[in-house]
Amino acid sequence: MGEPGLSFYKGVLSASSEALDRIKIRAGLQNLTISPAAYQDRHGTHPLPFVDALAIATAFSAAEPSTVLTGVEATGQRWNQEPKQPGNQYLARLLNEYRAAWAIIRQWAGHDAAIAQREARIQQLERLVWDASTRSRKLALTEKSISCAGPSSTTNRPTRRKTNRGQ
Repeated sequence: MGEPGLSFYKGVLSASSEALDRIKIRAGLQNLTISPAAYQDRHGTHPLPFVDALAIATAFSAAEPSTVLTGVEATGQRWNQEPKQPGNQYLARLLNEYRAAWAIIRQWAGHDAAIAQREARIQQLERLVWDASTRSRKLALTEKSISCAGPSSTTNRPTRRKTNRGQ
């Protein structure tokens, strides 16, 4: 999230008062009621329980999807490549563990809905192109058949002039 003073470790979101206020504003949760289990420690840090961390994470993902998805996608791509290098095989196990979490984050960010919407739009555009192409081919075939048939015997037939030869 790029917020200084904010960390998440073992299901506990820890934040300074200022960082917590900033992240709540960015997530659109200014009026969020924090769980009674939350407290402020002697260092001024607020360790929030998982329920509050989850509420903030889902709201923040929906409010700023590009911020969240950029980190998820970059890490996923890097971890997809690194296990192939010698000495980094341990990342394959981590990658498999994190894929499920990343899928949930994508859902919170509306990524799946955006992809479904994009795919529907692509299908709609493909149908339009296909219909236009079909109409164009039919029109070309119709014009070709008209030109190949030539003029009919009763319409548009040029008349011959009678000439007086030999008179």
